[in-house]
Amino acid sequence: VLGGSFEQLPLIKYLKKNYKEFTILTFDKYKDSPALNISDRFKKIDIRDYKKILIYLKKNNLKVAGISSIITEHSLKTINYLSEKLHLPKTSSISVNATESKYFSRNLFDNICDGKIEFLRTDSIKKIKNFLKKNFDKKFIMKPDISSGQRGLFFIDKKKNFLQSFKKSIQFSINNRVIVEEYVNGKELNVVAMIKNGEIVKHIVSERCRYTKPGLGFGIVYRHSNPYKTTVLIKDKITKILKKICKKTKIINGIIFPQFIISENKVYLIEFAERVPGGLMNKVFEYSTGIDLNRFQIDCSLNKIGKLNNYKNFKSYKNVVIEFLNGPPGILKQGGVKFIKNVNKILKYKNVLE
Repeated sequence: VLGGSFEQLPLIKYLKKNYKEFTILTFDKYKDSPALNISDRFKKIDIRDYKKILIYLKKNNLKVAGISSIITEHSLKTINYLSEKLHLPKTSSISVNATESKYFSRNLFDNICDGKIEFLRTDSIKKIKNFLKKNFDKKFIMKPDISSGQRGLFFIDKKKNFLQSFKKSIQFSINNRVIVEEYVNGKELNVVAMIKNGEIVKHIVSERCRYTKPGLGFGIVYRHSNPYKTTVLIKDKITKILKKICKKTKIINGIIFPQFIISENKVYLIEFAERVPGGLMNKVFEYSTGIDLNRFQIDCSLNKIGKLNNYKNFKSYKNVVIEFLNGPPGILKQGGVKFIKNVNKILKYKNVLE
C-alpha cells in the first residue's frame, strides 16, 4: 500500500480482513503515520520515491502480489513504475500525466467538451499580469499545477495585488508552476466512473456545492448531492465525454474522477484524476450504487477483475446527500478545533445512515 495517511486506513483494513493470505506492507514518508500500527509491515519511504521503494523490495526479496492506493494521486506514477518492473498490471502513462498535471490534463482533453476555458501555466508574475490584461473581461482563479486537494486555490481579484496568492499557490506546486484559468460560474459536478476492459461500466453524476465567495475557503465543498437533476441533453453530453476520456487516456481497468462545470448548457472540464476519489465522493458512489470501490481497486491491482455484480456489497439508495458540518472557512488555529456535541442523536433521525 502506497501511503500511510488516515485516508488509506479503509483500504488497509479491508485488505487485512478479506485478503488474509497477503502480508500488508505500507510505505509512507512519515514514521508515525496512522497506518504504522495496523499494517503487517511498515517502511518509512516517500511514496513518490519509486526507485528507493524498488531497491527496498529487491533487497528484501519480497514477492509482490499487487500495489494499491486510494484517494491520493501522488501514488499513481510510482504504481506505474513499479508495476512494469515487477510484471504487475499498470495503467497508462497518459492517465498518470493527466492525473498529476492540470496543464497536461487541460491540453489532453482540450476538444472533448463544448465549453472552453482560457488558461495559462507559468511561474512568472509578469506573464500572469499580461494574461489577465488580455482577458480583462473575464474572472480567473489560480491553483498549483501539480498538487493535491484544494490547497493553494485562490480567486484572483484583479483590483488588488495578487502576489501573495501567487506565493501561496506556487509553494504547493511540486513543479513550481501555477495554473491561471478562467472562472466559470455554474453548477459544479463530480463524476465517478468505473472502467472495465476499456469501457465505462458504471458512473454517477453528483452536484458539488462549494463556497464561491473569494477569500479563505473559496472552492471548499459543503454538500454532495446525488443524483444531479438535469436535462437529457446534459446527461448525454457527459456520457459521451466519459467515453472520449476513456479513449484518450487508454485506461483498461480503473476508476476515474473527472469534475465538470455546467454553465448555459455547456460542459466545462475542470479536473481529472484516476483514483478512488476522496472528499467523501467514494461514499456518495458507494451509497448510490451499492458498489465497493475499494474491492474493485484491489482487484485491478491483482489483475483479478470479476463481473460488476461481484462488487455490489452494499444497499443502494435513489437519493444521497452528504452534508459537511463546517465552521467558517479559513485556517484552523492551534487549539481551535471544535467538537460536535451529541452527534449520536443525529443518527436517530430517519434516513440518516452515517
